[in-house]
Amino acid sequence: MLGRDFSSGEDKPSAPRTVILIMQPGRSALRGARRLGQTVTLDGAPNTIIGVLRRTFHFAPAEPAEFWTAEHDESPCRGAIRSMA
Repeated sequence: MLGRDFSSGEDKPSAPRTVILIMQPGRSALRGARRLGQTVTLDGAPNTIIGVLRRTFHFAPAEPAEFWTAEHDESPCRGAIRSMA
């Protein structure tokens, strides 16, 4: 993994939005490292890239995804991670 994992509190509605990307096939780790700290827009909201994972990584039992974000809602289920396959 390049960068870092989600930190405690990043799922709170008031927290800045962060995202962990999955490295695309044929892309180098150096290119992934250059993306750290950049901003991408997801669902109309800016998200800071905090990490980049290898294509072979996945959170069990979830299916492979292109990126992972922390949920930012008022639900009692804190720490949930959303993926976009």
